[in-house]
Amino acid sequence: MGVLERAAPGLGARWVERIWFTVPARRPSTGQFPLGGTPFELSVSGATVRGRRWGHGENIVYLVHGWGSSAAQLGAFIETLLDAGFSVVAYDALSHGSSDPGPSGPRRSNALEHRDVLAAVVAAHGPAYGVVAHSLGSMVAALAMRDGIVPKRAVFVAPMIDVTSYGQPFIRMLGGGQRIWTRFVDRVEHKFGLDLSFFDLAAMADELATPPLLIAHDRDDQETSWDASRALASSWPDARLLT
Repeated sequence: MGVLERAAPGLGARWVERIWFTVPARRPSTGQFPLGGTPFELSVSGATVRGRRWGHGENIVYLVHGWGSSAAQLGAFIETLLDAGFSVVAYDALSHGSSDPGPSGPRRSNALEHRDVLAAVVAAHGPAYGVVAHSLGSMVAALAMRDGIVPKRAVFVAPMIDVTSYGQPFIRMLGGGQRIWTRFVDRVEHKFGLDLSFFDLAAMADELATPPLLIAHDRDDQETSWDASRALASSWPDARLLT
């Protein structure tokens, strides 16, 4: 990648794009679901999404997992939420966990596909009282909020709040630099017909009905930026950063 940075940044950007949108190989889940719960299946974009619901009340909390993960990662929240009187819905995004490959193909996906899955799951199970989201799932939740899903409360755990604060370090980790980054941005914006600013959570705060937000983030996180979470907490009305 360092050679491509100097000699062929366009080719480097193409490789980065392929890596960026490839879902990591499945790893054994570190989470666990509590007993009970009703499994469900839902067709989204012609593929089957699989998930599980606990409880039958109207105050539903949706769990939105991150990139390369699955609903089981957030399983530790479920019993506490049930004890507090909530119903809980958790699902695997397309090309993740037990769900089918999505429109981009096996082990390929993106935040917009995940957003469409969340919207379909909420449409099937009812309005969201709350959302608990991790990493890319936080961006997915915010995108869904901008499209009309309005929870009364939201929790973002180690959120990915934009593409830049994650993408530039990602390219540096691969050995690339600014020339590959510039061409990568061009490729992504062309792919979706959207500016990268479309995915900026701080900017979205001016475009949606913002629920009270708790952000939980480890200051020493090596994958998502704590500084970015601090910026989000300062721009999102009624937000609190738990470090």
